[in-house]
Amino acid sequence: MIVLTYGFCSLALLASSGVLLSVNRCAYAIVPLSITVGLLATAKPRWGYGLMGLFGVFLLYVFVRFASWQWVA
Repeated sequence: MIVLTYGFCSLALLASSGVLLSVNRCAYAIVPLSITVGLLATAKPRWGYGLMGLFGVFLLYVFVRFASWQWVA
């Protein structure tokens, strides 16, 4: 619970600062949330399958947009 709260607070701080291009600052928010998702998937495997499906659909969406030259990272 603490890692999840820290991750969301880091994302809120990052979003409220106005500068979203700093990769180092993004890592402070992304890493704790990734750990929390991993812990959630370990504790509740059905939630893990749902999250993998959700992220798979999102990856497919990004792939299609990238292949059609509508999105470039």
